[in-house]
Amino acid sequence: MNNSHSVQTPIGNEFSLSDIITFFRNNIIVIFSCGAIGLLVGAVHIWTTPRQYETVGLIKNALTTSSTNARKDSSTPQAAVEDTSLTIARLQIPTTYPEAVIKQCEAENEGALNREAMLNIVRPTVNRLTAGAIDLRVRRQDPTVAQRCAEAVFEMVRQQQTALNAPVIKSLEEQRANTVARMDSNQDMIKKMDSAQEKSVVYLIARDDIYAQRDRLNSIENDIAFINRNPTTLLAPWYTSNTPVLPKVRITLLAGLLAGLLVGVLYALIRQIVRAGRP
Repeated sequence: MNNSHSVQTPIGNEFSLSDIITFFRNNIIVIFSCGAIGLLVGAVHIWTTPRQYETVGLIKNALTTSSTNARKDSSTPQAAVEDTSLTIARLQIPTTYPEAVIKQCEAENEGALNREAMLNIVRPTVNRLTAGAIDLRVRRQDPTVAQRCAEAVFEMVRQQQTALNAPVIKSLEEQRANTVARMDSNQDMIKKMDSAQEKSVVYLIARDDIYAQRDRLNSIENDIAFINRNPTTLLAPWYTSNTPVLPKVRITLLAGLLAGLLVGVLYALIRQIVRAGRP
């Protein structure tokens, strides 16, 4: 009768719980030695890997308006000047970064950076809790350089989004100028009227148009003020931890230890199978 703790293998042999315990007891030195080697490899990796410090900031995209300002008391459609996914996509293109920004991300003890290196330094992600916001993470070997680089990248994004809003503001300013000119024209027309008959018809038309254009002018000025009040914003001050984010000491040591133990078990198992197969 088979032992209740035995396991039937595909080749017909049986291994009981006592066999497993005996296997580990006979090979405990080999397994632990491999585990120690794995732990040592992890420690060497930590020692040789440059420390990376991270600066984190929350950036909210600039807002814009797409209102035509054509109706009185109409609500102005307001939205981010660009979707956060587009901002992130742009930050993942090397040509986005000018030389001035790259210089701010260089450390004194390192060589010159190229544009491709910025893709590993700057790590933008969409913030899931705030609409139109981006988590910007910058990693460098010096915490001071990391924050300086993050500030330079933020200023670059702010200037780029200001440029995206420039055509909208220009269009609104042209509409404002046309509206003011139309109001002035109507007012001049009213001043030149002499007869009562002219005032009874044309005066009322010109007066109503002035009122309509005045409402339109207020709407245009509100749109311009709205855009100017909502530029690209840093929602929270930059945070730079004094503890390096890389290398991850505990995870690296644990991974090295577990990998070493696994290799030790496999080595001991293969060695036992080879010995058992000899005549």
